[in-house]
Amino acid sequence: MENIKAIVEANSLTMNDVVKCTVMLADMNDWAAFNEIYVEYFPGRKPARSAFGS
Repeated sequence: MENIKAIVEANSLTMNDVVKCTVMLADMNDWAAFNEIYVEYFPGRKPARSAFGS
């Protein structure tokens, strides 16, 4: 998420400009842990998202 944030900000945007996220998890059982981190980066409106995992 820090890498994504850095890329977004390097293009004069903020995380509020993100409209879609595709999440790839090695284990879908990590979904809850991912969500805890995700909401820290998008405290207001959350971008649309989809997830893939094994």
